[in-house]
Amino acid sequence: MRMLLVLVALLLVGGCQTAEKPIEDPQMAAKDERSEEIRAVVREILAAMNRGDSANVAKNLSEDVVFLPPNAERISGKDAVTASITSFLEANRVNMSFTTDEIQTSGEWAYDIGRFTRTVQPKSGGETRVEFGKAVLVFRMDGPDWRLHSYLWNFSQ
Repeated sequence: MRMLLVLVALLLVGGCQTAEKPIEDPQMAAKDERSEEIRAVVREILAAMNRGDSANVAKNLSEDVVFLPPNAERISGKDAVTASITSFLEANRVNMSFTTDEIQTSGEWAYDIGRFTRTVQPKSGGETRVEFGKAVLVFRMDGPDWRLHSYLWNFSQ
C-alpha cells in the first residue's frame, strides 16, 4: 500500500511540472533567416519586373550571372542579361508571380526551386499570353547581399 501511495504521489508531482522550453537550434534559425533573405530578393526581382524596371532587376544580379532560357542560347554576364531583360521589358508588359517549393542554403550559396506564372502583354498590341513554368534560381552571397547567379526555367505548356 505504501508503495502505491509513493507511486501516486510521484505521478501527481510529475504531472504538475511545467513543460520544458524547446531548445532552439541556432543553425536552424540562421537557415530560416537566410531562406527569408532569398525570398526577399525574389520579391524584389518580381516587383521590378512587374514595374518594367530592368535597372532594379540588375541590382540583384551577380556580375557573372547566367540565364539559361528555354529553347535559346545561354546568356552570360550582368551586362548581357540586363540587356536581354531590358529588351524583353521594352517590348512587353509583364505580371509575374513565383511560388517557392524549396530553398536550401549552404555557406555563400543557395538555391530556390519553384513555379511561376507570367502574363505577357506585347506593348505593340497582339495577344496576351499567360505562361506557367518551373524554375531553379541559384544565389551567391556578394558581401552582405544575396545576388542571383544562375536562372534556369522552362514552361509547363
